[in-house]
Amino acid sequence: MKLINRRQFFKVGSAAALSSAMLPKWLRGNDCDLTTLDIVGPFYIPDSPSRTVLASPEEPGVRLFISGTIFANDCETPVEGTIIEVWHANDDGCYSINQECDTGNPDNDEFNLRGQMVSDSQGEYGFETIKPGWYMVGDNQFRPSHIHLKYTAPDGTTLITQLYFEGDPYIPDDPWASSPEAEHRIIPLEETAEGLVGEFNLFLDSNPGEVQVDLNGNLPMILALHQNYPNPFNSTTGIRYDLPVRSRSLLNIFDVNGKLVKTLIDREMSAGSYSVVWDGTDDLGNKVVSGIYFYRIEARQQNGGKVGGFAKTRKMILLK
Repeated sequence: MKLINRRQFFKVGSAAALSSAMLPKWLRGNDCDLTTLDIVGPFYIPDSPSRTVLASPEEPGVRLFISGTIFANDCETPVEGTIIEVWHANDDGCYSINQECDTGNPDNDEFNLRGQMVSDSQGEYGFETIKPGWYMVGDNQFRPSHIHLKYTAPDGTTLITQLYFEGDPYIPDDPWASSPEAEHRIIPLEETAEGLVGEFNLFLDSNPGEVQVDLNGNLPMILALHQNYPNPFNSTTGIRYDLPVRSRSLLNIFDVNGKLVKTLIDREMSAGSYSVVWDGTDDLGNKVVSGIYFYRIEARQQNGGKVGGFAKTRKMILLK
């Protein structure tokens, strides 16, 4: 059995997740099964601190290292910039903030065993904590060890779910962990000298053509709509656009008569640079005729204010 130390974890974990992504589709276990949701539970608290180490070195319990890769719904494209929020019980089954815990939290951390992180350019993430304890939820009924996770992709796609561990004796009697929907969220753990290590890859219902391009601190300063490429085009073309602030974004395509042909984007989106592909079809999936088309981006902040002059429009040509 290969042993790893704490300093090596994130490097090794990321490499393992990446190697999994590079396997052929037919060799990957639950490829193209989108990750299922689970209950949020009563213990979620927003705005946890940004960190990858959730547990103090002196926190009671067995150390646990989780890493993985987040993919779009094509099961191949990694999703950079996904926010991952994590929260779970301590070794005694008690949640910080929501409950008065008699054990754990040696550093008196208000957000003990809670935190959030962002997936990197390869869609990878990882965190270190302790394995959560069981706790009673009814007469002689315990919840199995589990970790709560909330994923928010740059395109606004959100998934709240729970992670369970193979061999837990309370899984069969738990209505959520025993559900067929949870099958791919029960993962094996490997014992190492430093603790337990597990891998959890995620498949979000996020369009690979709508992933954020750059999250390295280079956020756009203005609303921008770039010329599509290629142009003219005869099958598909790419459209890039920049959002300076989080906003409700609408990207539509119109014909020369001003008739709406297709809505490519209509959702709340974070600040950043994005790319989306148009395949020359309308909202019903029908191929459109050759000619001149216009694409228009509109963006509104949550308070209803306009962003960067509210709208930008460009022209493109479809040739068949």
